[in-house]
Amino acid sequence: MQGADLEIIVKKAQAGDRQAVERLLSLHKQAVFALALTFLKDRGLAEEAAQEAFLRIFQRIQTLRKPGQFRSWCLTITANYCRDLLRAKKPTTVPLDAAPEPVHEPSETEVSETLKAGLDSLSDPLRQALLLRDVENFSYQEISEIQNTALGTVKSRIFEARRKLKKWILSCSVTR
Repeated sequence: MQGADLEIIVKKAQAGDRQAVERLLSLHKQAVFALALTFLKDRGLAEEAAQEAFLRIFQRIQTLRKPGQFRSWCLTITANYCRDLLRAKKPTTVPLDAAPEPVHEPSETEVSETLKAGLDSLSDPLRQALLLRDVENFSYQEISEIQNTALGTVKSRIFEARRKLKKWILSCSVTR
């Protein structure tokens, strides 16, 4: 959707137009859910977080001064809500030695589990930046806004995350 069209819809939503609010919801629900899932790594929690994020977004839509930046604003609110949830949640650990050792070529499931374990080994900021860029295809600028950090920091986080993930995967293949 063109920026000017989005801006018109946002202004209508700010004026109380219910159809405009529903249009914004339909345009952004997938991105909000994907972002929540990236942070929370649990489909049920991500669905609840997305609903809560939209509630907050539409409660605060009057405060948005630049309607053309709705997407970034919307994703920032979502990211902040997810961070709040993670802070409140106790960290849980899963033993890495619980995975069975393959006797043959690793299956797709084993590769997936190895990749997931590698991603889980990354710090939250590194993992989130990497997933937002490489899985969700957000721009570096959008990630900068979502993570509330400098553009250079985002680029270095993604570089570092890729380096550590590569090292993790190589170490897993050597030990098998």
